Amino acid sequence: MSRSRRRRLLPVLGIAASLALVASCGGAGAGTGDSGTTVTIAFQTEPENVEPCNSQDARAVVLRHNVVQPLTDLDPNTSDLIPELALSWERQDPTTWIFKLRPGVTFHDGAPFNAAAAVFGLNRTLNEKALEECTTRGKVNTKVTPSVVDDLTLKVVTDEPDPILPRELSYVDLVSPNTPATEYTDHPIGTGPYTWGSWNRGQFLEINRWDGYWGDKPAATKVRVVARTEASVRANMVKTGEADIAFPVAEADATQDDRTRPFTENRVFFLRLPIQTAPFTDLRVRQAVSYAINKDQLASAIMKRTGRPAAQIVTETVNGFVPGYQGLPFDPAKAKELVAAARADGVPVGAPVDLVTEAGKFAGSDEIVQAVQQMLRDAGLNVNMRAVELGAWRELLFKPAGPEPSTFGPFPPHQTPTILTVSHDNVAGDAAFTFPTYLTSRGCCTTANSPAVDQLVAQAQAAEGDERARLFQQAAQTEYTQENALVPLVEQLSLMLVSDRIEYQPNGLTGAQLLLKDVSFTAPSP
Repeated sequence: MSRSRRRRLLPVLGIAASLALVASCGGAGAGTGDSGTTVTIAFQTEPENVEPCNSQDARAVVLRHNVVQPLTDLDPNTSDLIPELALSWERQDPTTWIFKLRPGVTFHDGAPFNAAAAVFGLNRTLNEKALEECTTRGKVNTKVTPSVVDDLTLKVVTDEPDPILPRELSYVDLVSPNTPATEYTDHPIGTGPYTWGSWNRGQFLEINRWDGYWGDKPAATKVRVVARTEASVRANMVKTGEADIAFPVAEADATQDDRTRPFTENRVFFLRLPIQTAPFTDLRVRQAVSYAINKDQLASAIMKRTGRPAAQIVTETVNGFVPGYQGLPFDPAKAKELVAAARADGVPVGAPVDLVTEAGKFAGSDEIVQAVQQMLRDAGLNVNMRAVELGAWRELLFKPAGPEPSTFGPFPPHQTPTILTVSHDNVAGDAAFTFPTYLTSRGCCTTANSPAVDQLVAQAQAAEGDERARLFQQAAQTEYTQENALVPLVEQLSLMLVSDRIEYQPNGLTGAQLLLKDVSFTAPSP
């Protein structure tokens, strides 16, 4: 996977806060011809693209389950697996799954949803070489081979046992078989309650209610999403009637009534340390980073209602969360002592270090990183913060391409040491959606290099139930205590502002998929 190809697939759209809506956006749904039943959502950024195989990106929050849908879904409150386009599933043997599909479903273009369509959609996202940069591929941990049993029965064979395949497939949104198989699309055709409408880049995108939907009809006939990078601008749009929903909003812009709705995204903001590059090749320096950071202060002084201190890179809803593990405590004197000891042994602790974050990642993120920079400087490290746009951040997130497709080589050992901030969510409840990426040496986005952790994660992925959780937790604790390549900072909570015109209660999945069928109007619509 070359970086140049990644740039072509994921263009940085660079939305400025000063962008204005076109004249038709003067009020919530104004000028659309059906303003009474149009819902306008003010979001932080617009999608990088609307290709369904990338729909699990939070920037595509209105695509998932509204335009395109997967075989399975997650309960937003319990993370239990529930039916979507598949009504049921069973495991015939360690590598074979049978899915019974929902009857009477059609795609927006009239094509029937059946086993053949499911095979097309799964192959397109997971197996098509021309689409190998689909981000959804990282959610499925085995090679899958789907096939038709009969019109409404799908068989999926994996190349190795995968006990949570149905959960992994909740991330794979299926598209019409008339979608180009070997090209990315900017016109998603799915089975959801809304059809793709239009996208005026930098201003708004729209989707329209589809009367042929197989399920309950949502209240809103049209949904318009506008991008506003400034949290205060998003919040003000709801307060002035220009939008119905704004998120995320900052604490300073929140209201004190019930129109501000807090919710968790099961998301943690953490640091990835460059353990392949001095001075972070020395464990003492990595430990010093943890000791130097006052997480309580970051949460209470900067994030307030939108964050709490984190000691692990997953939340307690995930089976890889280690009960009772609190990490290294805030101890600035200990941090200075460790840095001084490393310096005395010849470790170049004075070497320049970049602390890189995606600019404006969430409300208060830049302030958090600025505070972390100062804390690390106080410990004796020469740290300089850089806030960059998404494309530049992605270049640092991914390892260089390896010799084989979908493999990765090591980070260059002589590049400027770069501490990278990462905001990662796990709404699926299983550590397989996190640990292979950030804890194992083969992961696309990891600096970790522990054979013991690699082995434990591999064993966990083949296990089930309590044994699976035990192995994931052992892997996590081994990484946290022995390698210290990751430094969790805060668990992110979000605030949503809703107008008094509509009713919507956010939940643990809202940050990834805002189900528009759950949006209702507080008064009968004209």
